[in-house]
Amino acid sequence: MAAASRGWFANLSVRLKILTAIGVAAAVALAVGVTGLVALSNASAMAQRIYSNNVASVTAIAQIRGSFYQARIDLANQAVSQDAPTVAKYTDSFLQDLSNFEAAVAAYRGTGPAGEPKLIDELMSKYRTWVQIARTKQLVAGAANDMCPGRPPGTPRSHHCSRR
Repeated sequence: MAAASRGWFANLSVRLKILTAIGVAAAVALAVGVTGLVALSNASAMAQRIYSNNVASVTAIAQIRGSFYQARIDLANQAVSQDAPTVAKYTDSFLQDLSNFEAAVAAYRGTGPAGEPKLIDELMSKYRTWVQIARTKQLVAGAANDMCPGRPPGTPRSHHCSRR
């Protein structure tokens, strides 16, 4: 029986045997190629996701940093402003900077950052403490034109604070 089953292939022409071998090799090559392309496509999609998440995280961090620095600048400018309209302008800018900071932190959290959520929570806790001090003390003192607690009432702001 083994001889009979081998006989049908042995009885084929050389041309047909060569075409069969080429066909099998082409089918194997096609299967390997398709498998490789699918794996490459999956790797590319994963790399694109990683890239997108990292860029989004880095962009959000830049916005966090920028809005915090701008808040500090606007708070300082509010404190040294000499007239009510300028004080109001920098107060409004400072409050907008706070909103921008909080929006940037929310955007950062939304990117699925690599950082631990505990660190972000700690940052926000310190930030809220700073905001409370800025709102209850610094903005109030800047609006009252009183950044120099030891200065006698009526003394022009242009005079330096005397340290005793």
